[in-house]
Amino acid sequence: MPGKYLGDTYATIQYNDSDRGFINRVWLYGMSIDFAGQPNFGFSNIHFLIREEDTQDTSYQVTFAWGQPFSLGNWNFSFNGFLDYWKDDEKHVFLTEPQLRLPLSNVEIGTEIEISKNFFGKNYGWEVNPTVFISFPFE
Repeated sequence: MPGKYLGDTYATIQYNDSDRGFINRVWLYGMSIDFAGQPNFGFSNIHFLIREEDTQDTSYQVTFAWGQPFSLGNWNFSFNGFLDYWKDDEKHVFLTEPQLRLPLSNVEIGTEIEISKNFFGKNYGWEVNPTVFISFPFE
């Protein structure tokens, strides 16, 4: 049964850093599992990670990422994003950034909404930050 729904399993190492005070240097390592059988060359996977953040004790992070192309009439869209959940010394953190993208010849336009809880600090609670964007892919 699991073979029907699960795809490749692999090791992953990630590094996050920023010049912002609320984003610390973080090394993440662990395993990732792809989910099988998504239509139209879509993907989704889940990462189970050890989280080593400079200012925190070693902890864990779970990340779900996805990308799914779809069509509405003659328009081809994609729905992409990720969802992160982790625990640090003081709080549980939730961060997701789903995107809706529309490719137009040499450019993509789209929208993204960042939804987070405690991402900016312990007492920030829920934050919602919508955006629009233009993307110029390198080919």
